[in-house]
This record gives sequence, C-alpha cells and structure tokens, in this order.
Amino acid sequence: MLRFEDLRVRDNQELDRDFFNRRYRLIAESLSDLDSQLARVNEATDRLVELGLSRVNEVLGPALATASAAAENGFLVATSATELTLTPGLQTTFEITDTPARALFAPTPYVVVTRAGGAVADWAVMRVAGYARVSGGLAGEVVAVNGAIGAAAHADWVISASAGLATSLIAAAVDVTAALSLAQQAAEDAATAALAAQSILNAGPVSSVNGQTGAVALGVGDIPSLTELLAGKAASTHGHGIAQVSNLQAALDGKAATSHGHAIADIANLQAELNGKAEAAHTHAISAITNLQNALDGKAATSHGHAIGDVTGLQTALDGKAAASHTHAISHVTGLQTALDGKAASSHSHAIAEVTGLQAALDAAGAPEASDAQVQALTDQLLMLTTRRVRSASGLIYPSGATNWTPDWASFINASWALPGNRTLNNPVDVIPGTCRTVLVSGTTSTNRTVSFGSYYRGNLPDEAVDSASYILLSLFAVTPTQIIVSHVREGNLV
Repeated sequence: MLRFEDLRVRDNQELDRDFFNRRYRLIAESLSDLDSQLARVNEATDRLVELGLSRVNEVLGPALATASAAAENGFLVATSATELTLTPGLQTTFEITDTPARALFAPTPYVVVTRAGGAVADWAVMRVAGYARVSGGLAGEVVAVNGAIGAAAHADWVISASAGLATSLIAAAVDVTAALSLAQQAAEDAATAALAAQSILNAGPVSSVNGQTGAVALGVGDIPSLTELLAGKAASTHGHGIAQVSNLQAALDGKAATSHGHAIADIANLQAELNGKAEAAHTHAISAITNLQNALDGKAATSHGHAIGDVTGLQTALDGKAAASHTHAISHVTGLQTALDGKAASSHSHAIAEVTGLQAALDAAGAPEASDAQVQALTDQLLMLTTRRVRSASGLIYPSGATNWTPDWASFINASWALPGNRTLNNPVDVIPGTCRTVLVSGTTSTNRTVSFGSYYRGNLPDEAVDSASYILLSLFAVTPTQIIVSHVREGNLV
C-alpha cells in the first residue's frame, strides 16, 4: 500500500531522475493494485445481481403470476368442469379448475352457480360445507335452482362467492316458494267451491219450503212438535206445593215429632236414678263407720308416755353408762407404771438382739422382720424393715451367662452378669413400677461380647461390647410393667 512517507520530500534533497522515477513507480504499482481490486468488486457485483434476479424469478414469479391472475379474474370467482345436474337438496362437490384462481378463490357461506354458456336467468344457490384449496374440492348443498340450469347435466360452471347476493337470492326464493304455496292453496279452495256450486246447480232450483211455494212465512205452528217441546221445557222450571209431593207432610210431621221435649216423668227410671245419685253424695257420722271409734282410741293410746320405771332394765343401763364414764388413776391400772418406765428406758439405742424378748414381742405384736425376698419384692404387708435386711437384700446376684437372661424384678436389686457369648436381656417379669434395678455386665474372656435388649427396654441402650477387662453398668427404671428406661456407663480396666 502506498504511504505518504514514501513520497515525502526532505530538505536539501536532490531532485534528480531517480527521485522522480522511484515515486512514479510506487504510484503506478498502487494504481495497478486498485485496478485488480476493482475488477474483483465488479465480478462479485455481477454475481450478486445474477443471483438476486434468479431468486426473484423463483420466488416472486409465481406470486406475481397469482397477483396478475387475481387482478384479471378476481378472487371471488372460480370455474369448474364437473358434470352435474343441479336440483334443490343435491349434496355434491365441484372440482375447481386448476388455475391460479384456485389458490385465490375464497368461497363465502353461500355461492352462486351459473353457466359460462347459460342465460342470465339460469342460476343456482349452494350452501358451502367446505373447500379444499389444494385439491380444489368445493362441497355443499344446492338450496335453490332458477331457470333452466337444472334441466340437464352441464360442465361449464362459473362459481361466484357473494354472500350478499346469495342472501338476497335465498330471500327471494323463499318469498316465491311461499307465494306459490298460497296460490296452490287458493286454487284448490276455488276448485272445491266450484264443485260445490256445480252440485247445487245440478240439483235444480228450490221449488217449495215446508210444502209452501212462492213467498213463504213460517210460524211456530209450522214447525212440528215445537209447542210440546217448549211446554216441556217450561214445565221443568215450575214449582210444586207440599200437597203435590207424596208423603211430604208425613215426613215433615215425623221430623217435627223427633224434636219435641219430654218431661222427667216420661223417661222411665230417671227419677230413681237421680235419687240414687243424690243419695251417693251424702255424708256419714263417725258412729256410722264400723270400728272407726275404736281405731281412733287405739291411735290416741299409742301416743302416751312411760316413766323410766316402766321400762324394764332401763335404770340399770343408765347406771352402767354413768359408771363407764369415771376416771382411774395410773395406780389403778395394773402394770401401767411399769410399762411407762419401760418406755422411758427404751429411748436409748439398743439393737433388737440386745433387748431381751424384743424380737419375740414384735413377732407377738404382728410385725415380724421382713425377709430379703420381701424387701426385694416390696411385699405389701405390715413388716419391720431392718438395716441388716436392706444390706442383705441389696446384695449381688449372679445370673447364669450360659443363656439369655429373663430378670425376675421382684427377686433381686443388684446383679452381676458375666457373658461367655453374645446374649439378650429378655423382658423382665414381676416388674414393680417406680423402682430401680442395676445390672453389671462383663465378659468372661478377652473376646468382645454384646448385649441385645427385649422390646420393653427404652432410652439409652448400649451398643458397646464388653470383655473380661471392661464392663457396662446398666441402670433400669420401671415406668410401667412394660416400659423400662435404660441408662448405662461403660468402663474399662475392670481388674
């Protein structure tokens, strides 16, 4: 590329032939390069124009042809060569001719069908059911036919989509049909009337009325039985006297007789019944009631009082009661002073064995010393709990480790369980809610052993192993007979 620095003239530079030749050569080379670039640009431009024209021909050509066809033929008109005979109610399909108009044709709900070679008055109206633009199938039902379009089969159809025209044509067709129907009915009525008139004329003119000729005037007497009929009608509305109705008076007399009144004397036994009623309401004196006075006297007699002397043994009982309320001095009670002295002496500390006869006295009093089993089971009895029994009852028991162990809660307080193998601590029996038990678990060898637990045990169940040098101390608290809360401590170096 030619640069300005290549052409710059410096001060005191000699302007000789080489000076100009070198610069002219640079300019010529640059112009040559521009010529080659311009040629390439022109070539690319020609290719672009050629490609654009090709695309225009491929894409816009059909569209232009379609637009030209639409401009020439319109998009509301199509032709069909389907051979058909059109009749009202015909359901058929026209195949639209495969021309550019097929793709543009847009049928309305009703189309007008005419012929290319038909008269102006020859047309039909079809209700469109569907149009398949690709195949050109126009399906529908012919609803009206006019002129000679339906006289024969034709194949030069011109189909116009015009909703307004179709509606007006249908309205006109309906009006024409209604007018034709009315005209037909009027013609039938006129024919019936003509037949009736003809029948009357065929019978000839009227010559007489009720045997009279000429100008005839009819009276009541001219109509047979009219007077009798009127008289019968009048008779049905007249009234009758009592005497004209058979037995009416007797019936009325009987009715009146049933409403008269009777005196008491006229009713048999009425007075006697009234007298008896009055008698039933009278009162009786005490004397009239048998034994009433005796009963009252007996009642009065039961309310009198007795003196103490009248009650056998009462005075003696009262004297004994009074005697029972007197007081005695200590000296009057045999052995009381000795007992009190013994009580004072018993306030110092002695073991039961040191007090001669104390154990026997306690046993005799019904409060024997509790045994180890009774302490462990908390037996519900009146027993004496001594410290020696607490110590012995709390001593360790040693259940066998050869099998799983089912603890008898009421038979121990503390236990030491040595395991020669993995074992299960089964659900205990005879559980006493609210009490605790402790179990020291260890192994018999250096091999690790584990303990599994029954379903009653809850809480912090240990999963550590034990051996002969380590142990787990289990603390068991009974919440209910089937809920045992477990806590534990594991410790090594048992020995």
